[in-house]
Amino acid sequence: MPIYEYEHTSTACDLGRIFEQRQSMSEPALEQCPQCSRPVRKRVSRVNVSSPKTNGELKDLGFTKLVRRDDGVYENVTARSGDSRYMVRGKPETIPDVKRRSAIKMLKPLARPGALTFKNCLIILKMPPIHSGRA
Repeated sequence: MPIYEYEHTSTACDLGRIFEQRQSMSEPALEQCPQCSRPVRKRVSRVNVSSPKTNGELKDLGFTKLVRRDDGVYENVTARSGDSRYMVRGKPETIPDVKRRSAIKMLKPLARPGALTFKNCLIILKMPPIHSGRA
């Protein structure tokens, strides 16, 4: 569900002058604050449009990109010194050390939070800190 920004039109409450609200696209815009019932207006927010990144840019941003080369074999195309160039299923010593550049906790190979699969490519994303949404 999308997250929309709302702004108090009069004095703010504990949510702040501007607050975020998770709503379905089919729901009508809020007219009153869910906490204090004061009038609010929906804000037009900036949209984040990202473009594909090169392997070098991903590496500079602290990401790890694994490309499938064979069944259970992935090439670390963003490998840093000390990292194994290939990750092999069942060999934990070949797993990239992402702890030094992200907050991902490795649960088990190829099944971790923040992992997205695009065709034959697995990108391990940095997990941003979770904010309460209060301004």
